[in-house]
Amino acid sequence: MASQRQLRVGEEIRHILANLIMRNDWPKGELSNPVTVTRVDISPDLQNAVVLVMPLGGLKREESMAFLTEMAPYMRKYLADHMGLRRVPYLKFLLDETFDKAEKMDRLLKSVQ
Repeated sequence: MASQRQLRVGEEIRHILANLIMRNDWPKGELSNPVTVTRVDISPDLQNAVVLVMPLGGLKREESMAFLTEMAPYMRKYLADHMGLRRVPYLKFLLDETFDKAEKMDRLLKSVQ
């Protein structure tokens, strides 16, 4: 179970990254498909953060993930400049499969009725 501090820091990171991604102003290239930051899970020592994202409409997943992974050091620096943490966590981006699972469950439930 995550502590209050983990939840608070994770939510702050989520907001900052969502705003950064929405601006789509990168030092190298640009994100071709909008991405939603759904959740940030942070380790108890605040050293590592797993950022769960979903490209809009589920399109260009691999391309979006590759770009975000490449830009992770830039985003970490951005977080350092915009947060009051002594150490900024390393970022790891993963696709949020929650939407796919929910859609699959919805289809299964509809097929039973």
